[in-house]
Amino acid sequence: FLMRLWLSALLASVGILAVAGENLALKKSVKASSRENTRFLPEFAVDGKTRTRWSSQQRNDPQWLMVDLGAVKKVGKVLISWEEAAAEQYRIQLSLDGKSWKDVARKTDGAGGVEELKFSPESARYVRMLGEKRRTKGGYSIFEFEVYSE
Repeated sequence: FLMRLWLSALLASVGILAVAGENLALKKSVKASSRENTRFLPEFAVDGKTRTRWSSQQRNDPQWLMVDLGAVKKVGKVLISWEEAAAEQYRIQLSLDGKSWKDVARKTDGAGGVEELKFSPESARYVRMLGEKRRTKGGYSIFEFEVYSE
């Protein structure tokens, strides 16, 4: 335990691990605009496992992944762990009702890997990644979609 704590502190100090607080999306209800097949379901993006993932169908944009936090929470950061099929251009959107969306972050130079998007904390029950342009010919594919209050 002490070794893990020390390692986390070290990684955070050099900016590799900048995650603090509870992942509000972990094992919550999730929906997506599509799925590639039954091996890459939306719920795999919030299961806490880095070897499972959600992947959208390989079709026209936009495609999206939406998490229902179960109650209204303060949201100020999203961390996305992309598979190779990442988004080059996408938005993070928040909603209180799952119908009206507000853009809180936009990425136009997505590089894949792990991307952290910080923004002014706002109240939301639903958090959505709206993929607008792909980096590859495949669908969008996310290992983990994490949501934090700050």
